[in-house]
Amino acid sequence: MTGEEKENHSRTRTVIPNQPSSQIVIWDSESGRIIQDWSIEQKIQNITFSPYGGRLAYGQIVSQNQPNALEIIVPAPSLDKLNAIAALCVRDGAQRTESVSALTRTPLNMLDGLPDFVAQIENLPADAIPAACKADLLAVSEALMVQP
Repeated sequence: MTGEEKENHSRTRTVIPNQPSSQIVIWDSESGRIIQDWSIEQKIQNITFSPYGGRLAYGQIVSQNQPNALEIIVPAPSLDKLNAIAALCVRDGAQRTESVSALTRTPLNMLDGLPDFVAQIENLPADAIPAACKADLLAVSEALMVQP
């Protein structure tokens, strides 16, 4: 696959196709190991990560007779990704309060801590962390909680 390489919030990289494609590949830039690789039925025209790297949006070319579609997914959710995003939220947060600092005081290392973490995020004041960061934290947490 040829395309532009784009780095997101951590050591992962994603292939951004130069031309319409139907494949997305995410890999670890240090080890070269593929983290996630999947194909989409329709061709992908545009692709971008959310500002904090938790969500991926891509535009699909459905057909000439139908409007294009936009899909938003959470690729390769992990506790490591969630903790990395939380650290960025604390770094970029407008308020240096105890509730914001608590997001990274004890990194999550077990899935059973996710409901409390989500409640902690949802109870933050509206402007405590950037809205995009809050959305990524909630999206990755939800994706982890519904994984089989």
